[in-house]
Amino acid sequence: MEETKKIVYEEDYVPDSLNDEEDVYRLKEALNKLNGVQKQIFLHYCEIGTYAGTARYYGVSVPTVKKYLQEIRTKIFQNL
Repeated sequence: MEETKKIVYEEDYVPDSLNDEEDVYRLKEALNKLNGVQKQIFLHYCEIGTYAGTARYYGVSVPTVKKYLQEIRTKIFQNL
């Protein structure tokens, strides 16, 4: 994947113990444990909602996106 293709997200996903509900706080913590590329792929997929759209954006195949997302989901669930 090319590093030059980046989605800019306005929210930093910083956990806020005073304002976030517990599940949102824990999810933000888990997202922040992903590396930059993993976070970008996951958030792009969440925004677009399709493997095909995400694959097209990053210039990779749909099976590659599925593999990456499965690994990312596993890491998120391990950190919840």
